Amino acid sequence: MLRGQHLATAVIMMFSAAGLAADRGPPEAIAALTPLRATVPGTGFEVITGISNVDRATGLVRPELIRAIENWLSSRLGIAPPANPALVAFVTSRQIFAMRHRDVPADRMTSAGLAETLALYGDEELTIYLPTEWTGNTPAELSVLVHEMVHHIQNVAGLKYECPEAREKEAFAAQEEWLALFGMDLQGEFDIDPFTMLVQTTCKY
Repeated sequence: MLRGQHLATAVIMMFSAAGLAADRGPPEAIAALTPLRATVPGTGFEVITGISNVDRATGLVRPELIRAIENWLSSRLGIAPPANPALVAFVTSRQIFAMRHRDVPADRMTSAGLAETLALYGDEELTIYLPTEWTGNTPAELSVLVHEMVHHIQNVAGLKYECPEAREKEAFAAQEEWLALFGMDLQGEFDIDPFTMLVQTTCKY
């Protein structure tokens, strides 16, 4: 994994329980549509699944969400939150893939490769790149943002690691903790098992 380019791979829709009971079918189907709620640890910010976290007026990720996650992640690392919040840009999956795999010709991009490139953080640009279809309306989508925000905080704080893979440990740990708030995990949402995690967080030398 190249420096400044990191894999991540990430809440909110309100339903009337009565309306669901009448129109949506059996109890198990209703439960699947029931919004989940969780408070970002150490903050008073509540996340509710099903509602887009992209402001339609500005096209930006909700700043209060960004700040809440940054405060939580900074606390986990034992450092002060960054003075300026992370920048977030929406680009196509093809663009994210191209930035992450600069040595791969465009005609060699595969659908599988594009699907596995969920997001990316650029150290020099201080920017998180998310796919254009990202809305942050699920715990999994938001966990992608959490993963990349860890890299932003690491970068701005000047934290040093043996290799790019080594700093993935903290990002994956925070992503796993985020998913746990909603009763989920990396293996269930992204098919990342302990062995895959070890490979992705171990220096190659």
